[in-house]
Amino acid sequence: AILEEKELAVNESILTGESLPVEKSEKDSDGNHVFENIGHGYHTLRIYPVNSNGDPIGPDAVSSFMIKTLGKLPETIKLKAGDIVLYDGEKNSVPILGDKCWGGEEVEDEVNGGKALLGKPGRWSAPGYVLYCGNDGRRDLSPYEKIEFLFRNKGNHTKDDWTFTISTWNKKSKTVAIKNYIEGGVIDETWRQVIIPTKDLKTNEWDMNYAERLSFMADASGRQFIVDNIIMRYPRIINLMCLE
Repeated sequence: AILEEKELAVNESILTGESLPVEKSEKDSDGNHVFENIGHGYHTLRIYPVNSNGDPIGPDAVSSFMIKTLGKLPETIKLKAGDIVLYDGEKNSVPILGDKCWGGEEVEDEVNGGKALLGKPGRWSAPGYVLYCGNDGRRDLSPYEKIEFLFRNKGNHTKDDWTFTISTWNKKSKTVAIKNYIEGGVIDETWRQVIIPTKDLKTNEWDMNYAERLSFMADASGRQFIVDNIIMRYPRIINLMCLE
Protein backbone atom coordinates (compact mmCIF):
# COMPACT_ATOMS: atom_id res chain seq x y z
CA ALA A 1 0.00 0.00 0.00
CA ILE A 2 1.05 3.58 -0.56
CA LEU A 3 1.19 5.35 2.78
CA GLU A 4 0.78 8.98 3.66
CA GLU A 5 1.69 9.12 7.34
CA LYS A 6 1.05 12.17 9.48
CA GLU A 7 1.42 12.52 13.21
CA LEU A 8 -1.93 14.15 14.01
CA ALA A 9 -4.48 14.29 16.77
CA VAL A 10 -7.11 11.69 16.00
CA ASN A 11 -10.41 13.12 14.81
CA GLU A 12 -12.87 10.28 14.26
CA SER A 13 -15.24 12.52 12.31
CA ILE A 14 -12.86 12.71 9.35
CA LEU A 15 -12.36 8.95 9.00
CA THR A 16 -13.66 7.68 5.67
CA GLY A 17 -13.55 4.47 3.70
CA GLU A 18 -13.61 0.96 5.11
CA SER A 19 -12.56 0.38 8.71
CA LEU A 20 -11.08 -2.96 9.77
CA PRO A 21 -10.40 -3.51 13.49
CA VAL A 22 -7.17 -5.42 14.08
CA GLU A 23 -6.47 -6.69 17.58
CA LYS A 24 -2.81 -7.44 17.03
CA SER A 25 -0.39 -7.40 14.14
CA GLU A 26 2.00 -10.13 13.10
CA LYS A 27 5.69 -9.48 12.46
CA ASP A 28 7.67 -10.56 9.43
CA SER A 29 11.32 -11.58 9.39
CA ASP A 30 12.44 -7.93 9.15
CA GLY A 31 10.50 -6.87 12.25
CA ASN A 32 7.76 -5.07 10.32
CA HIS A 33 4.20 -5.16 11.65
CA VAL A 34 2.06 -6.66 8.89
CA PHE A 35 -1.64 -5.88 8.33
CA GLU A 36 -3.38 -7.70 5.46
CA ASN A 37 -6.52 -6.91 3.45
CA ILE A 38 -6.76 -3.32 4.65
CA GLY A 39 -9.37 -1.22 2.91
CA HIS A 40 -8.31 2.04 1.31
CA GLY A 41 -9.12 5.29 3.08
CA TYR A 42 -8.17 6.76 6.43
CA HIS A 43 -7.27 4.58 9.39
CA THR A 44 -6.02 5.20 12.91
CA LEU A 45 -2.84 3.44 14.00
CA ARG A 46 -2.42 3.12 17.76
CA ILE A 47 0.72 1.91 19.52
CA TYR A 48 0.51 0.26 22.94
CA PRO A 49 3.13 -0.74 25.53
CA VAL A 50 3.36 -4.49 26.14
CA ASN A 51 5.21 -6.77 28.51
CA SER A 52 7.78 -9.40 27.56
CA ASN A 53 4.96 -11.80 26.63
CA GLY A 54 3.47 -9.33 24.19
CA ASP A 55 0.41 -8.63 26.34
CA PRO A 56 -0.79 -5.03 26.71
CA ILE A 57 0.27 -3.37 29.96
CA GLY A 58 -2.71 -1.03 29.98
CA PRO A 59 -5.68 0.13 27.89
CA ASP A 60 -4.21 3.46 26.80
CA ALA A 61 -2.24 3.94 23.62
CA VAL A 62 1.01 5.86 23.91
CA SER A 63 0.80 7.26 20.39
CA SER A 64 -1.76 7.61 17.58
CA PHE A 65 -1.21 8.22 13.89
CA MET A 66 -3.51 8.90 10.97
CA ILE A 67 -2.77 6.59 8.01
CA LYS A 68 -4.18 6.99 4.52
CA THR A 69 -3.96 3.99 2.18
CA LEU A 70 -4.37 4.16 -1.58
CA GLY A 71 -4.30 1.66 -4.43
CA LYS A 72 -5.78 -1.67 -5.39
CA LEU A 73 -7.38 -3.92 -2.81
CA PRO A 74 -6.59 -6.10 -0.99
CA GLU A 75 -3.37 -4.53 0.22
CA THR A 76 -0.72 -5.53 2.75
CA ILE A 77 0.60 -2.77 4.99
CA LYS A 78 3.98 -3.08 6.68
CA LEU A 79 4.91 -0.62 9.42
CA LYS A 80 7.88 -0.51 11.75
CA ALA A 81 7.84 1.23 15.12
CA GLY A 82 11.18 2.49 16.28
CA ASP A 83 13.55 5.37 16.77
CA ILE A 84 13.26 8.64 14.86
CA VAL A 85 16.23 10.67 13.66
CA LEU A 86 15.54 14.37 14.09
CA TYR A 87 18.87 15.42 12.55
CA ASP A 88 22.02 13.71 11.30
CA GLY A 89 23.33 15.98 8.55
CA GLU A 90 24.19 13.12 6.21
CA LYS A 91 23.80 13.35 2.45
CA ASN A 92 20.48 11.96 1.20
CA SER A 93 19.32 11.37 4.76
CA VAL A 94 17.51 13.67 7.18
CA PRO A 95 17.15 16.91 5.16
CA ILE A 96 18.70 20.24 5.95
CA LEU A 97 15.65 22.37 6.65
CA GLY A 98 17.11 25.85 6.23
CA ASP A 99 18.35 28.74 8.33
CA LYS A 100 14.99 29.40 9.97
CA CYS A 101 15.04 25.88 11.44
CA TRP A 102 18.34 26.21 13.28
CA GLY A 103 19.66 29.21 15.16
CA GLY A 104 23.20 28.87 13.84
CA GLU A 105 24.78 27.34 10.78
CA GLU A 106 25.96 24.00 9.46
CA VAL A 107 29.59 22.98 9.40
CA GLU A 108 31.55 20.02 8.10
CA ASP A 109 31.26 17.10 10.49
CA GLU A 110 34.32 14.93 11.04
CA VAL A 111 32.28 12.33 12.92
CA ASN A 112 30.87 10.61 9.85
CA GLY A 113 31.55 12.87 6.92
CA GLY A 114 28.35 14.90 6.68
CA LYS A 115 27.22 18.12 8.32
CA ALA A 116 26.68 19.16 11.93
CA LEU A 117 24.87 22.06 13.62
CA LEU A 118 27.06 24.92 14.85
CA GLY A 119 25.47 26.76 17.77
CA LYS A 120 26.26 30.48 17.90
CA PRO A 121 24.49 31.84 20.98
CA GLY A 122 24.40 35.47 22.07
CA ARG A 123 23.46 37.30 25.25
CA TRP A 124 19.75 37.18 24.37
CA SER A 125 19.66 34.46 21.70
CA ALA A 126 19.63 30.72 22.36
CA PRO A 127 20.18 28.39 19.38
CA GLY A 128 17.27 26.05 18.77
CA TYR A 129 16.29 23.36 16.28
CA VAL A 130 12.68 23.86 15.12
CA LEU A 131 10.94 20.55 14.48
CA TYR A 132 7.93 21.86 12.55
CA CYS A 133 10.03 23.78 10.03
CA GLY A 134 9.61 23.12 6.31
CA ASN A 135 6.95 20.49 5.62
CA ASP A 136 7.25 18.79 9.00
CA GLY A 137 4.65 19.19 11.72
CA ARG A 138 5.18 19.38 15.44
CA ARG A 139 6.40 16.07 16.85
CA ASP A 140 4.79 13.95 19.55
CA LEU A 141 7.83 13.05 21.64
CA SER A 142 5.82 11.69 24.56
CA PRO A 143 6.24 7.96 23.73
CA TYR A 144 10.01 8.11 23.48
CA GLU A 145 12.32 6.88 26.20
CA LYS A 146 15.32 9.14 25.69
CA ILE A 147 16.93 11.68 23.40
CA GLU A 148 20.51 11.23 22.25
CA PHE A 149 22.90 13.56 20.45
CA LEU A 150 26.60 14.21 19.97
CA PHE A 151 27.94 17.40 21.50
CA ARG A 152 31.21 19.30 21.80
CA ASN A 153 32.59 22.80 22.28
CA LYS A 154 33.79 24.80 19.30
CA GLY A 155 36.79 27.04 19.74
CA ASN A 156 39.28 27.70 22.51
CA HIS A 157 37.04 27.91 25.58
CA THR A 158 36.12 25.71 28.54
CA LYS A 159 32.42 26.43 28.96
CA ASP A 160 30.76 23.33 30.39
CA ASP A 161 27.46 24.57 31.81
CA TRP A 162 25.40 24.27 28.62
CA THR A 163 21.74 23.47 29.12
CA PHE A 164 19.06 21.80 27.03
CA THR A 165 15.26 22.03 26.92
CA ILE A 166 12.32 21.11 24.67
CA SER A 167 9.32 23.37 24.13
CA THR A 168 6.11 23.96 22.27
CA TRP A 169 4.27 27.22 21.72
CA ASN A 170 2.87 27.45 25.26
CA LYS A 171 4.78 24.88 27.33
CA LYS A 172 8.34 23.80 27.95
CA SER A 173 10.13 20.87 29.50
CA LYS A 174 12.45 21.00 32.46
CA THR A 175 15.84 22.52 31.68
CA VAL A 176 18.70 20.08 32.22
CA ALA A 177 22.48 20.51 32.37
CA ILE A 178 24.13 18.69 29.47
CA LYS A 179 27.17 17.97 31.63
CA ASN A 180 25.06 15.66 33.78
CA TYR A 181 24.19 13.47 30.79
CA ILE A 182 27.28 13.57 28.59
CA GLU A 183 29.69 10.68 28.37
CA GLY A 184 32.32 10.99 31.10
CA GLY A 185 30.76 14.19 32.49
CA VAL A 186 33.21 16.27 30.43
CA ILE A 187 32.50 18.95 27.81
CA ASP A 188 35.43 20.05 25.67
CA GLU A 189 36.30 19.89 21.95
CA THR A 190 35.97 16.09 21.81
CA TRP A 191 32.76 14.58 20.45
CA ARG A 192 30.87 12.80 23.22
CA GLN A 193 27.42 11.28 23.35
CA VAL A 194 24.66 12.86 25.42
CA ILE A 195 21.80 10.62 26.59
CA ILE A 196 18.89 12.34 28.35
CA PRO A 197 15.94 10.23 29.58
CA THR A 198 12.69 11.93 28.62
CA LYS A 199 11.40 11.40 32.18
CA ASP A 200 13.98 13.98 33.26
CA LEU A 201 12.48 16.49 30.82
CA LYS A 202 8.73 15.90 31.21
CA THR A 203 6.71 17.96 33.68
CA ASN A 204 3.35 17.47 35.36
CA GLU A 205 1.91 20.01 32.93
CA TRP A 206 3.46 18.69 29.71
CA ASP A 207 4.41 15.21 28.48
CA MET A 208 6.20 16.59 25.37
CA ASN A 209 3.44 15.96 22.86
CA TYR A 210 3.43 18.35 19.90
CA ALA A 211 6.99 19.48 20.59
CA GLU A 212 8.26 22.18 18.28
CA ARG A 213 11.74 23.23 19.42
CA LEU A 214 14.94 21.78 20.89
CA SER A 215 16.80 24.62 22.61
CA PHE A 216 20.28 25.21 23.96
CA MET A 217 21.27 28.07 26.23
CA ALA A 218 22.20 31.66 25.44
CA ASP A 219 25.73 32.85 26.20
CA ALA A 220 26.74 36.47 26.68
CA SER A 221 30.31 35.71 25.61
CA GLY A 222 29.22 34.14 22.33
CA ARG A 223 31.00 30.86 22.94
CA GLN A 224 30.05 28.18 20.43
CA PHE A 225 29.24 24.47 20.35
CA ILE A 226 28.43 21.77 17.77
CA VAL A 227 25.59 19.22 17.80
CA ASP A 228 25.02 16.18 15.59
CA ASN A 229 23.03 12.95 15.30
CA ILE A 230 19.92 13.92 17.27
CA ILE A 231 17.83 10.78 17.81
CA MET A 232 14.72 9.94 19.80
CA ARG A 233 14.91 6.38 21.14
CA TYR A 234 11.78 4.27 21.36
CA PRO A 235 11.21 2.04 24.39
CA ARG A 236 11.91 -1.53 23.36
CA ILE A 237 8.79 -2.84 25.12
CA ILE A 238 6.52 -0.95 22.73
CA ASN A 239 5.81 -3.36 19.90
CA LEU A 240 2.06 -3.74 19.68
CA MET A 241 0.26 -1.91 16.89
CA CYS A 242 -3.49 -1.78 16.29
CA LEU A 243 -4.96 -0.48 13.05
CA GLU A 244 -8.57 0.70 13.12
